[in-house]
Amino acid sequence: MRSSSVTRDAGEPGLLTGQLQTALEAMQVLARFEPRLAGPLAELAADARLPIVLHVQADHLDDVRMHLDEQQIPARSLETRLHIPRSASQTLPGLSFIAGAQEILVWVFTPAQFRQRLRVGSESAPSQRLNLQALRKRLEELLQQA
Repeated sequence: MRSSSVTRDAGEPGLLTGQLQTALEAMQVLARFEPRLAGPLAELAADARLPIVLHVQADHLDDVRMHLDEQQIPARSLETRLHIPRSASQTLPGLSFIAGAQEILVWVFTPAQFRQRLRVGSESAPSQRLNLQALRKRLEELLQQA
């Protein structure tokens, strides 16, 4: 029987805790941009095939890029669509980098966009978002269960 690369709090806790720890480290590097963990991992669904998704706020993508450059973290630019209710969708800039063997996607929101829960890319509904404190708490709870 073929094993799945997707796990929720049970199944393969090493993958879930490993991805959450990688997300925490990336969020600590990006702390000045008030990062939020988003996507399936924010709902404790780990998948080795999917990138870790972070939402940050900055006036410009270059602010985040320069910060990563200062940390000697090479990143590539990308973009997706930001879906705003009762309005046309907008381009949402982002960056992608590798941490260990894990891809990290960082979507850069303006402060006004960041205060709202908006659909990004192909999401059918806005993603749950966890700040650093909430992520630390979830990770601590998982480690206590182990």
